[in-house]
Amino acid sequence: MAFMHNAPRFWHTRNIATLASQTASVKQNYVQGIVAFSVFLCSLFLFWCIFILYFKVRGYKRYGCMAGQVTSTEEVVETKLYKRYKTIRYVFFVAICGIFIGSTLLLNKGVPFLAEAVTEIKVLNEDLRNTLYEGKTVASYMNEGIQGVQDPLSALSSYIDMNDFCPNQSGNDTFKIDSSISDIVNRMSGVKDFLQRSEIVGLESNLDIMIERSSSLDEALDAYTRNDWLVKMYSLIVGILSFYFVAYALIGWCNLGNPAAKAMVSYFVLPLFFAMIAIGWIITIVFAVGSVLNSDFCVGDGIYGPEATIEEALLQYGITEDHLMFQSFLYYKSQCTIEKSWDSEVIMQIASIRSSIDATSNILTNEDNIKNSCGDSVDGFLETIDDLKRNLQVLALGFEGGLNISRCSKVLPMYRRVFNGASCQESLTGLSWMFYALFSVTMSGIVIISFRSALFKVKTISNAEMRRDDIYNDEDLAEDDLEDSHQSVESSSRASDGNYQIKTMSDTEMRDDMDNNDDDLEACTTKSIESSYQ
Repeated sequence: MAFMHNAPRFWHTRNIATLASQTASVKQNYVQGIVAFSVFLCSLFLFWCIFILYFKVRGYKRYGCMAGQVTSTEEVVETKLYKRYKTIRYVFFVAICGIFIGSTLLLNKGVPFLAEAVTEIKVLNEDLRNTLYEGKTVASYMNEGIQGVQDPLSALSSYIDMNDFCPNQSGNDTFKIDSSISDIVNRMSGVKDFLQRSEIVGLESNLDIMIERSSSLDEALDAYTRNDWLVKMYSLIVGILSFYFVAYALIGWCNLGNPAAKAMVSYFVLPLFFAMIAIGWIITIVFAVGSVLNSDFCVGDGIYGPEATIEEALLQYGITEDHLMFQSFLYYKSQCTIEKSWDSEVIMQIASIRSSIDATSNILTNEDNIKNSCGDSVDGFLETIDDLKRNLQVLALGFEGGLNISRCSKVLPMYRRVFNGASCQESLTGLSWMFYALFSVTMSGIVIISFRSALFKVKTISNAEMRRDDIYNDEDLAEDDLEDSHQSVESSSRASDGNYQIKTMSDTEMRDDMDNNDDDLEACTTKSIESSYQ
């Protein structure tokens, strides 16, 4: 777990909790570290591709095995060259074994572990989403109640003075209207303060966002489940190509190969294998980033665990330690062993709401008597009391539902599954195995392509052919060397003619002349060898 957490970020933070920060620069610091890590992995593969392309363009006559063909300038391969070729074959076959081992790990470890993690996360995500829907229902009740009691409470302030709507009750207050209204206003003022401190009003919209993201996660998990066969197909294709390499190499070393098979390897199998390794490297980077993100969450800042990550994220988001959400998290983090201070406060607010409901019920019980005593002017007051009672009952249902949904017996099992189960056990194991297996496959493929010269027999090049290639195909030949050649020809003309007439030769004529000289040299060498045998 800590290994992936220590992946290079190039001076950027490893604290994933900074993603919750409200400051853009702090949030981008972590993202830039992940991007830098991804670019670093991409650059390794690109640099290797550039080197392979450079050696290939420059030709095997100059760079031999690095260009894809072991060469010799002698008619018989010397012992030193044979040992080098033998080493190349050993490395090649070890890389082939690396392909098979990596594919085996991918199919027997990576894919099964990740599939198990996906299944577990889907079940956990469904349970979380159901809880979120339940919480949304509670929040909906609370919002409805909060919005519903505002207007009646504001209207009640105009009814506190009995002289305004019921002069007959002024002074004696037989039905205790004044005291009931004052009691309701005072109690609901405390409830309103609690709601403001707890930021309950925006809870429903936040839950909608969480439900939407939970649905997106479910869609992503379903997409992986539908397409996990692609990983298996990739492993199968790479394995088949590697097996073909082994078969072709063995046939070639037994002198049973033919030009058609060589052309197929050179122009079809090797390019296809290179494309598969390139695709595999991209997939490896994806799983590497996923492993790093998961490891950062599970390790946390300073290797304290996923709970420390969530705690830090809450603080980064701007939630203070005395906030209801932060206190709730600490309560479940302690396995429900510390005192739940907000529980008693919620119960107190429920009691205030219930007392206000009882007060409105007492007034409405005497509705007929109040009308007889006060007349028609009391109708608006009684309607306001009835409206307030209905909304207080809705608000009470919301508070009681929130208290029920936050019970330790309901939340703690899910809490343990989130922080100690699928998110930091199965998922991290599956992602890590996928990364290790794919990295083994792609690195082995890189070695196979780099040492692809093991597929072909040693190619013998004569000394004259090597000289011609050095003279005429070397793109780095300096202009002053060509000028020196012109001057040498001119001097030879002066010496042979006995005068100072300059003979100018074109580049083509010079090359033809040099070819003739090489042919003469080979003919002379052949005659010398024949005479020595005679």
